[in-house]
Amino acid sequence: MAQDNPAGLEDGREPAGGAEPPARAATRTLVARIVFWALTGLAVVLLVVSIVMLFVMTRVYTVSTPTMENTVPSGERVLLAPGTGVRRGDVVVLRVPVSVSGTSTVFVKRVIGLPGDHVACCDPRGRVTVNGRPLDESYLLPGDPPSRSGFSVSLGPGQIWVMGDSRAISVDSRKWGPVPLSGVVGRVVLVNHGVSFTELHTPRTYVTQGLAPADSRSDAYLVLGLLIAGSIVALLVLALAGVTSLMIGHRRATRAAIRPPGPPLLSATTASPVGRPPVETTSPAEAAPPAEQASLVEAAEEAPLAEAAASGPAAPPAEAASPPGATEGLAEA
Repeated sequence: MAQDNPAGLEDGREPAGGAEPPARAATRTLVARIVFWALTGLAVVLLVVSIVMLFVMTRVYTVSTPTMENTVPSGERVLLAPGTGVRRGDVVVLRVPVSVSGTSTVFVKRVIGLPGDHVACCDPRGRVTVNGRPLDESYLLPGDPPSRSGFSVSLGPGQIWVMGDSRAISVDSRKWGPVPLSGVVGRVVLVNHGVSFTELHTPRTYVTQGLAPADSRSDAYLVLGLLIAGSIVALLVLALAGVTSLMIGHRRATRAAIRPPGPPLLSATTASPVGRPPVETTSPAEAAPPAEQASLVEAAEEAPLAEAAASGPAAPPAEAASPPGATEGLAEA
């Protein structure tokens, strides 16, 4: 009588050595898929949000005059960090009242003084001073002096003093006087040179003179650029992982389809204690050598005949009993 398959046997075959149960493999596959699509969705959301924010925040202006050379050459485009939170030494795009400048166009200038400062030129060495502290303006166009005209101005609330880096040709606060801080459109953080960019920071002279802190401001464009680049890299890695997983799964399915079936189990097995393999049982005839198997078979066939001879001749079959009314009917006849 065939017994049930021992633990670990399914569909009449033994599981491969080291293979995990199908239920656990299915659970692991489901978890991997959930994690994969969650990471993919997160990367896509970050990429879309970063691009949208970049387009919303981006303010690009093209410089049409050479008054900021060599920092911002004519014809180059500048990207702004919006807001009026500027420091001394920042390059800004600003609007100057038409009553002062005579035009409604925007200008690109460098902030020299903030509200409350005293700005003057020139000290005995021909340098511009802010609150009595001289500036070493290494950003000026080579050959240009800090200023060919003298000035000494105290700035009121909401007023700033701006000048161009090409001092010989720049029209700036030396002609306009102080300009309103509210006219600042944004701080220039990047200068686009076509395929490359130059990032602008607070000049060192303002830091060493104590007129501005070290520039550790995180530019929004840099953060967004890093987010976009990181999202793209993450999507590429996830796509590569997905393709690799699909190829591995397809290869495993192909191997499973062409794998030959394993040997069938014997019909009779004996249950064994936990941790031991099942013990197969065989009949004495199957365990004997071939010659002995033949004699055992003959003996098994002759055994019924010997038993019949010992019991004597077989009794004749009993006559069929007649129905109760059949005898009576013959007697009367």
